[in-house]
Amino acid sequence: MTVDGDVSQYYLTRANVQRIMSIIDEIKWDQGFPLANDIYTYDNFLKAAAKFPYFCNETNIEGQSLDTACRIELAAIFAHWGQETGKRDPAEGEFWTQALYWVQEISCNGSDD
Repeated sequence: MTVDGDVSQYYLTRANVQRIMSIIDEIKWDQGFPLANDIYTYDNFLKAAAKFPYFCNETNIEGQSLDTACRIELAAIFAHWGQETGKRDPAEGEFWTQALYWVQEISCNGSDD
């Protein structure tokens, strides 16, 4: 299930967004993604999360808290971002801090090569 339309007026009231905010705040976001492109803001991430109400808001593991499930989901998505959007430059520090650098696939340069 996804939410259609603009969520700007109410995204901060969504249960999953509030859970994410309790786990990672904007300061931690900036520390974790210091090379992020300007489009990848904490606020934009929260708005995107609000469009997917089950993200960080469900578990199918008996006895697992929603906070634990959310931490696992966040770790998975952050690792994926590091792989897919990371700068991957050893001179820029740890690879895990280089996610969200690229906005499009770096091998897509518009040529027919």
